[in-house]
Amino acid sequence: MSPAKITLLVLVVLCGVMALSVGGCVISTKNSEIRQRNAVLAQSEGNEASLDTMVKIIKQKAGVVVKLGEDRQQIYEELVSGRSGGMLFKALSEATPNMDATVYKDLMGSIEAERKTFKRDQQKLLDLVRERQNLCEQFPSSVVLSIFGENRPFKRKGVDTTESDYPYQYIFVTSASTKQMVEDGEENETDLFN
Repeated sequence: MSPAKITLLVLVVLCGVMALSVGGCVISTKNSEIRQRNAVLAQSEGNEASLDTMVKIIKQKAGVVVKLGEDRQQIYEELVSGRSGGMLFKALSEATPNMDATVYKDLMGSIEAERKTFKRDQQKLLDLVRERQNLCEQFPSSVVLSIFGENRPFKRKGVDTTESDYPYQYIFVTSASTKQMVEDGEENETDLFN
């Protein structure tokens, strides 16, 4: 074999190896972006389910507390309604049902536990969005993804975008008062019951 043919063969083999390497990099990067995009979308939907569960548990337990209060009110009204004049003092000194705080403690525990679970789910969503954003912004994956048009950032639905057809949206739930605190840079809510 002549030296020119050997050189040509080596160049062809090197070009083939380089093409396979670049192709492998492109495929790997594209697959990573798809995995991360799907993880963000799945976590966003999972957060909706988590929020729904949290709200239902808190509402149902709060409903039990309200019903218990209504039942106790009725018992006290029945005890007092049959008394007249000096008998009222006797009615108040009689054994009445204890006001057990267990249901309130249970409700408080549920609220705290469910809020912590939801916060953890929200944080996981933000971590997934950050990981995908890093992939889209770091070299060389940013170049590869821009070729395919897949380097668009995720946006918070209803906050960062109002386009209902924007393909990369996630849902992050917060309250209006929290948004205001972030904008103002102050947290002034100290009255728990108002």
